[in-house]
Amino acid sequence: LTVGFPGECVAELLGSTPCVTDRVRGVLEVSFGKVAAGTTRTVVVKFTTPGRAAGASLAFSTKLAFTDAVSGERATQEVPGETLKLYVGTEAQNTGQRRAMERSLTAAAAWSAHSARLAIAHNRDGEYDRARVYLHDQLRHFERFCTGLDDSQHLLADFRAVAEAIDFEWDERSRKSMEVMYSKGFGGSRDHRTNRANLCYSITGPSV
Repeated sequence: LTVGFPGECVAELLGSTPCVTDRVRGVLEVSFGKVAAGTTRTVVVKFTTPGRAAGASLAFSTKLAFTDAVSGERATQEVPGETLKLYVGTEAQNTGQRRAMERSLTAAAAWSAHSARLAIAHNRDGEYDRARVYLHDQLRHFERFCTGLDDSQHLLADFRAVAEAIDFEWDERSRKSMEVMYSKGFGGSRDHRTNRANLCYSITGPSV
């Protein structure tokens, strides 16, 4: 899957699917590997856009290339529809927009999982300050994104719990438990098999 975006934007694939980003060309390429017939894959990309005046537009495009498993032939399929253009609106225009709740919840789940996994990786490397600064910055924007979003309360609660303890040294079991929790929770579903409230507080000592 190739996603074209304005070069001044920053594109970040939320998840562990292999991808290559080229900001010079304004292209993000995602590799899915083998996909069985009748199955679907969800891709969530977070774009950070530059400040622009109301009325300005940002153009995005998508293209899908694949190899047929039966014939072995490679084909390229343009995703239906013209290039997508997003327009910068005023505060009043943005407030009045209808929201696609299901898609927003999927994006929120992917965003929180991706941020937590990166912060846990920093914690594993002993970079506690870096983990704290990164996660608290993400949380600030994430809380705004979740405003008015139904069923996002557990995502916010989990995000805040991780942010609260990320600048302590965790034991490896806690890190792995949290990583598993977030890999299972990509779609916003909760994992009731573990004590989520206590996972991130199993630590070996404060950072120094």
